[in-house]
Formats: sequence, C-alpha cells, structure tokens
Amino acid sequence: MGITQQLEEFQTAADGCSLAAFGDRQTRLMLRVNSDTPWPREKLDALCGQGADCFDLAASDALAGHFGTADDGPFCAIHMTARDVRLFFAAGEDDTDMVCCVCPSGDDVADVTGMARTLIGTL
Repeated sequence: MGITQQLEEFQTAADGCSLAAFGDRQTRLMLRVNSDTPWPREKLDALCGQGADCFDLAASDALAGHFGTADDGPFCAIHMTARDVRLFFAAGEDDTDMVCCVCPSGDDVADVTGMARTLIGTL
C-alpha cells in the first residue's frame, strides 16, 4: 500500500483529524497530503517547517539536559494554535520522515497519537 493510501485510511479512521500529511523534516516540504479542505502549498510547507522546528527545539532541550528523550518509540511534538492542534511524529531522531496530523481540538489527540505512532512506524 502506498503512502497516499495509508494517509487517506489514517485520516478517515482518526476521528477529529482534518489533515494527515507526510513530509521531510530536512527539506521542510510536505510530500503527500490528505485533507478535508485544500491547503495551499505554501501553508503545507510552513506546517512542515513548523514540525521541523519543534523537533529541532526538542533535540536542543535534550542536549541541554532539560528533558530526557524517549527510547520507546517514535518522537512526537505538539503545537497548539488558536484554531487547531498540530501533531508531528518522526520514527527516530535521525529519521527525516515526518507524519503530521491537524485536529480542530485537543479532544481527539490521544486516539490520533496512538494511530499516528503506528503509521510512522510503517512508512
């Protein structure tokens, strides 16, 4: 099954997920997207850059000794805005692949997080 189909199935199954995307943290480009509404390319790439920034900040914090890193699975970063909650997942610290989910509220974050961790592990 291809990435596009996996994103479509994920977004359909994840209640409250209005966008599911696959991107590259290094290039800061979203490569595949499934969404309830169209997102312009520049907003998708800004979203990918936002995820990359979150992971860069988390790595800096870990290096500074402020926070530990989890060795038990994918890395996750959460960014909340006034309109939505953005979840970013990477399979590992050195892996540049990233899955992004956008939820209108924090109500569905726990369910979406579990599903997204499984998804990034299969890509």
